[in-house]
Amino acid sequence: SIVNTLTECEDIKYVKLYINGDELKNENGQPLGLLTRSSTDVLMEIVQQEQMPVQVEEGGTTIEKRKAILYFPDEQFMYVVPEVREIEVVNKGIAQALVKELMAGPQKPGLVGIIPDEVKLLDISVSDGIARLNFSKELKDNFPKGTAGESMFLGSITNTLTEVGTIDGVQFLIEGKEMEGVGHVEMDKPFERNTRIIGKRIVLYFSDEQGSQIVPEYRAIPQNELRVARKILEGLIEGPAKEGLK
Repeated sequence: SIVNTLTECEDIKYVKLYINGDELKNENGQPLGLLTRSSTDVLMEIVQQEQMPVQVEEGGTTIEKRKAILYFPDEQFMYVVPEVREIEVVNKGIAQALVKELMAGPQKPGLVGIIPDEVKLLDISVSDGIARLNFSKELKDNFPKGTAGESMFLGSITNTLTEVGTIDGVQFLIEGKEMEGVGHVEMDKPFERNTRIIGKRIVLYFSDEQGSQIVPEYRAIPQNELRVARKILEGLIEGPAKEGLK
C-alpha cells in the first residue's frame, strides 16, 4: 500500500521502510531492501513516452496524431488535473480536436468530465489569440451548478485550449450569442489561463474491508506542492474518504 502510493510520484522510484530506526524485515528475518512497483508498469510508461506524432493524408484531408494535454476536474472539484493523451487533429483544427476530447471525458481514474452530455459543440473560430466556442442551447440549462462547478468548467476548457501557443483566451457562446444569465460569473468576456486551479493527481492505496486487497483512492494537490511524499503520508494517516476501505 505505502510503496505503491509513494512510487506514483515521478521523483520517487524506490522506498525503504524502517520501524524504530531498524530496516523492515520479512518473515525470514531478511531486510526487505529497496521496494518498487511492478516492472511491467514502468515498462508501459516508457513505451507511452516514446510515441511520436504521425501525420497522414487521406483524400485531401490531413490527419495528425499528436500528444496533447487536457485538463479535467478531480472528483472533489478542487483542481483541474492534466491528462496527456494522443489525439487526432484534422486539417490543423487543434482547438476543435481538444474540445472534442474534453467532451469525451477523462481516461484516467480519479478525474471527471465537466461538459454535460446534452451539450453539442456547434463550431469554433480562432482569431487574435481568442478561441470562440459556440455551444448548443443545452449548455444554458445544464451549466455546472455552484461556484466550484463553474470554476471547474471554465478552468478545464480554458487551460486546455491555452496550451496551444496561438490561443491566449477563450470566449463562450450559446447559439452564436454571448452567454448571459448563466452562473455566478460574467461570461461576456474571454477567459484567460488560470494556473491557480491546476493540480496534480496523487494515488493513495487502502485495504478493503476484508483485508484481501489494496484499492486505489485518487486525490489532487496543488501543482506546485513540493512536499508530495508528506501529503501522501498525511492522507494515508487520515484514512480513506470512500466507504468500504480502511
